[in-house]
Amino acid sequence: MHRPRSLRLHANNDKLVPGVLKGIVIALIFLVMLMIGAGWLHPPDSKVSEPLSPPALKTATESPASEGAGGFEPPGKSIAVMPFIELNAGPVRTPFFISGIHAEVAARLAQNPALKITAVPSVETLAGTDWDVRITGERLGVAHLIEGTVRQSKDRIRIRLQLIDAQTTEALWAETYDRVLSVDSLFEIQAEIAGTIADIFRTEQTSRHTRNGVGPTTNLSAYRAVLASRQLQRRGGLTALTSAVEKARQATFLDPEYTDAGIALASALTSGIDSGLFRIEDEATGILEILDSALSQDPENARAWSARAHYQSITGDARALGSYRRSLEINPGDAETLTDYAIALQSAGRPGEALPHLFRAVELDPLSLKPQLALGTTYDALDQHEKARETFGRIREMQPSHPAGYREAGLSFLAQGRLDEALFWMNQARVLDPKSVEIAGWILFLNDCLEDYAAADKWSAWLAGKVTNQPQPLAMQARHFYLTGDFELALQHSNLALRLGLPDRLSSDAVFMRIKRDEALANGDPESGIRVFADHHPDLFRDQPDIGADNMNQATDLALLLNLAGRRDEAMVILRAVITAHEKPYFTGGFAGAQLKTARAEALALLGDQAGALAELRRVVNQGWRASWRWRTDLNPNFDTIRNRDEFRLLLLELEADTMLQRSHVQGMAETGEIAPPPSVES
Repeated sequence: MHRPRSLRLHANNDKLVPGVLKGIVIALIFLVMLMIGAGWLHPPDSKVSEPLSPPALKTATESPASEGAGGFEPPGKSIAVMPFIELNAGPVRTPFFISGIHAEVAARLAQNPALKITAVPSVETLAGTDWDVRITGERLGVAHLIEGTVRQSKDRIRIRLQLIDAQTTEALWAETYDRVLSVDSLFEIQAEIAGTIADIFRTEQTSRHTRNGVGPTTNLSAYRAVLASRQLQRRGGLTALTSAVEKARQATFLDPEYTDAGIALASALTSGIDSGLFRIEDEATGILEILDSALSQDPENARAWSARAHYQSITGDARALGSYRRSLEINPGDAETLTDYAIALQSAGRPGEALPHLFRAVELDPLSLKPQLALGTTYDALDQHEKARETFGRIREMQPSHPAGYREAGLSFLAQGRLDEALFWMNQARVLDPKSVEIAGWILFLNDCLEDYAAADKWSAWLAGKVTNQPQPLAMQARHFYLTGDFELALQHSNLALRLGLPDRLSSDAVFMRIKRDEALANGDPESGIRVFADHHPDLFRDQPDIGADNMNQATDLALLLNLAGRRDEAMVILRAVITAHEKPYFTGGFAGAQLKTARAEALALLGDQAGALAELRRVVNQGWRASWRWRTDLNPNFDTIRNRDEFRLLLLELEADTMLQRSHVQGMAETGEIAPPPSVES
């Protein structure tokens, strides 16, 4: 696979520029070119404990795996609990139950703050493979591995474990647990394992890590259902999430007093809402009642706090960060909660604070996509694009068949205005996921940015046969029709999205509201547009508008309508709030922030500060902003007050010249097969 080579210009593209401007544009092209240049042993079953000599513990080091430090030595008190092997065969196999027990053992060990326990998702990537002890220890960044087998009959279970030194492959401890199969016996086993490992590694357990295991339910079927629900939720995907909810509901039916069943149900429903599977209006009351009840019974339940934090984060509740912190105070070794907390911090405009939590999450869960992806997007939000793309490169090495490492690399290039390289990587993502309408939507968007409307038309036609109610592709379609002169079709897409109440996805709402603004302008009725904004963004009409990344562009568009309706005082309040919000650190970082780059300049222009607006626009252009530049500048009436200024016209010429240069490079990549041609409608 080739990355885009240095930019090259096709001379026959000169004809795309009006003749009267050709000389200026050619000079600008050469100027732009100069700037661009400048990782299983099976001992016989036994009913007796086989303690061996205690391990010689290594000295811990603190270098985060995410930084790729050379010569990294894993902390001595670090363990990966490898996936358990089920010894049952045929119709008596219960893989969900076995994997659930494995996850519970690992989670119990992780509650010991003195131990570093590799997260389950990373070790599960090695399930069913012939892994090597030394290599696995190195890949997972641990000094020890726990191997296990499980055999169960109708009324008994036997779990065989051994602790292995990952460097010497020496077995340091082994034990077999042979018990009557019940929830209490399983919890006794978990408590005994946690106590033994704590003794071996000379650590103390907290009050929550006792040797006496008492199960949270006496109904074994309900316990099995909860374990299955957790496994399904971790697997992800709409089908698995639906099954996770069904299993959790089954558990609550079997034992209505089973707190963990309720938490599993609330967690699965929240993930379903986050994925668009369920409507928050239908499930919100039930989720909150479940979590309130769970936390009133056990205020130290880390799973309940994490579930509450997740629900709060998707509903925009600022208390989410506090709930995540409470969960991590109880269980600081939970990699998933660390990752989710970091994502919430980034969403709150605090990506710098997210980094240390992501370093720890990657260290605990080094082979999983989610923490790596969160780390890369956080680097991107900090405008540390090279580090972001190094992280996305690690994702491609870990999971070469997953499109995320390619798609996110493309979005990182988009954030820098390198539209040609963004298009290259987005095409690589589509090769791996050819049915993804969001990836196709990004490709449509990038072709529109490059003003290759012939290619964009083909992507638009393909999407037209696929999309019904997904907000991002609908928004990309609406903007394409707007750019190519079919305002009525653009308006139809916007009306559909707003009528369906689609959630905002990757700035889709800003597109739909912009088109509704322009409908009001075309009709000479700004008040009709203001009413649309009042219906969909009442937060903008407060005495002190709460401006964030999800409504900043809508705020400037509303301000224009308010000005035209003679409501200038209201407009000024909104515009000043836009400027204040825009000045927050990292607010416009990464690809998401690229959609907000011009908002401050628009606000200044609407306030009548022409010099300030031009200086701000010059600043963002010089920094590489190119995302949907035509849509945001000369097709945007928010800049009407500076439209005739020479500085504004020169900026447009520079953007046009750079666009032509990048478009030429894309055409070259298409000719050499580095970029696939647009799909036919039939495909």
